[in-house]
Amino acid sequence: MPRGIEAYHQSTIHTTGLKDIVVQVHERALLHLKEAQQNIEEGKLNELREHITYVQDVVTFLRGSIDPEFAISNELALIYQGYLATLAQIFIQPDVEEIATIQKAFENWLAFWKSAPIQPTVR
Repeated sequence: MPRGIEAYHQSTIHTTGLKDIVVQVHERALLHLKEAQQNIEEGKLNELREHITYVQDVVTFLRGSIDPEFAISNELALIYQGYLATLAQIFIQPDVEEIATIQKAFENWLAFWKSAPIQPTVR
């Protein structure tokens, strides 16, 4: 990557608020879920699995970012574990309805984070 672009990317990462990053991660996951849904409808299973893998990586990242100091941490970890189990099932046995369920959850999380008045904390 050219040096100027590399510097821009580093600057963007360091100046973007954590809330904005969390919002962007959810938006990106939603794009991949929509693509996965379209891939099922078109019978493109290899492409579907690439999108599902991306969303699994996002959920794994989010689960790993949970601060155990908060009382809700265990419940949140269980929610993310449920998403991972559903995504694994979709990877094996593609199902438009299951993708729609995960997509709705991510839409709800995205709305939550967009409206959140505070920045998430970094561990």
